[in-house]
Amino acid sequence: MRHWVIVVAVTLGVAGCGSRQPQPAEPETAAPETPPERAPEKSVGWSGTQPGEIQIDRWFTPESCSECHDEIYRQWQGTMHASSGRDPLFLGTVRFLRANVSSEVERTALRTCVRCHSGAGHISAGATDAFADLGPLTDLYDRGGTFCHFCHSTARTTPRDGWYVVEPGPSSDNMGDVRGPRQDCRTDGHAVAYSQLHELASFCGTCHEQVHAASDIPVQSTFSEWRDSPYNTGEPATTVVCQDCHMRQIAGEPSTGATDRPDRPGSSSPAIGSLSPQRPHIWVHHVVGANTLVPPFLADDAHGRMAAERLRAAATLELVVPDHVAPGMPVVIEARVTNTGAGHAIPTGQTDLRQMWIELVVTSPSHGITVFESGVIDGDGALPEDTHTFGTDYGNAAGEHVLFSARATQVLRDHRIGPRETVTERFETTAPLGSGGTLEVRARLRYRPAAPQMVTALLGDRAPDIEITDMAQDDATIEVAVPPSR
Repeated sequence: MRHWVIVVAVTLGVAGCGSRQPQPAEPETAAPETPPERAPEKSVGWSGTQPGEIQIDRWFTPESCSECHDEIYRQWQGTMHASSGRDPLFLGTVRFLRANVSSEVERTALRTCVRCHSGAGHISAGATDAFADLGPLTDLYDRGGTFCHFCHSTARTTPRDGWYVVEPGPSSDNMGDVRGPRQDCRTDGHAVAYSQLHELASFCGTCHEQVHAASDIPVQSTFSEWRDSPYNTGEPATTVVCQDCHMRQIAGEPSTGATDRPDRPGSSSPAIGSLSPQRPHIWVHHVVGANTLVPPFLADDAHGRMAAERLRAAATLELVVPDHVAPGMPVVIEARVTNTGAGHAIPTGQTDLRQMWIELVVTSPSHGITVFESGVIDGDGALPEDTHTFGTDYGNAAGEHVLFSARATQVLRDHRIGPRETVTERFETTAPLGSGGTLEVRARLRYRPAAPQMVTALLGDRAPDIEITDMAQDDATIEVAVPPSR
């Protein structure tokens, strides 16, 4: 198995690296093509539980779990896990690509994405791949995503492409063993089994580590980014796993590598308090990432706000500027961005769609002018070509940029910031001529989950406004003065 791993041991000095990321345009169109007949499922590399092995009535609905685990159920509602099968950007991308497939690379990639976006839909509801009827994904238990019984029936995983083994109970009357991180649970409502897997990063890695099924290039490498990070010390007492950050966050307390990650005392089943003991920590099921777009689009503003809080606790930005410059002389400005809060690279996940960049503006108050700017969006929300961006660009065999990773055969550029890594971006301008004054420098590290042009192309009139989150910022002043004569 091949991984795309970023390992950086020293601070990097980058002069304009990655500053010319191609801007998303409307999806390129090809002549519509009849979807090919499906290949046997195992031919595209699925390992673990196969489609058709588990009947739909063996899954218990999240609503049935809510009868006892009401607080955890409320936390899960509106999450990206709950919505993964009905994520409008996912469905829009699939609809476009399945109508415009132009190569076997695309066909193969489209046979794999459903396995993680709707595990139960993939295994039990007939949505074995993206060429199938996707209706079951949105209808399944009114969520179509990753729900309680699916995760808590997971018995084994491999960190790649949804290589999981799930073992729900034998019938609609028997949930089977409900697996989780407790060794002393009561079994009044259902059978339980302690699962060390649920305490490990590899549990999350089964879907958060994706390799293109045809070209074998990395598509998402969140797990391996963490695996090779300082957060994975190799010692259980000091290792910080995914759950330690993403399953502690509540509103107002993002729980990252740069913030406190407090225990959350409580009960797993407050609805039946007499049977469920108070514990020093209950894992929080908000499981917030960096998606500020989809939760509000699906009428859940709370998870969108928590995603923004998480982003603002992920990185720092520091400007390095000269104390003074002479009029008409070159000015070199450095912006140092440090990944202080994420246990993986930033951005991570679908890094060809997500946009993270530096906006830098230099003004001269005494002249009343803007001397220099970079990364300032235009009236349509597009980024200028010379913007200093962080992300991944994919290409086809000819080395041409492709908008969707499903069409990729190579990685053209990977410019991101690893865990606890600092990257320095360099900007150059010229001090204005004239007498004295100052240059005022303002920099912001900005983020949005997708470009507006991409979202509009996929959703049309339904496309919402794309919120920009300012992750970090810094300001500086440079004196402009003629050097004293000798």
